[in-house]
Amino acid sequence: MPGMRRCSLHEARALDPKRAADVAAINPDNAPYERMSLTLDALLDSCRLIIIAAGEKKREVLERAAASDDPLRFPIAAVLLQDAVPMHLFCDF
Repeated sequence: MPGMRRCSLHEARALDPKRAADVAAINPDNAPYERMSLTLDALLDSCRLIIIAAGEKKREVLERAAASDDPLRFPIAAVLLQDAVPMHLFCDF
């Protein structure tokens, strides 16, 4: 799944619940190479989600994402706001 912050339209396909694939090639603006990422549908097909976050910047993003309903702005919001799969959030801030 795309990172915690900002999702380009190209990366948004990983959030599309109608997407048949479990993985998507993601090419973030801040990396010189493509990355393979699980799609939201694949993540929600799991029995449990575990998120590990560390650092003040991640705390700020998680707080903003939890208050947002826009997964294109904060892709992690799609996971934080879902209720289909139990989620555990481990933070070191």
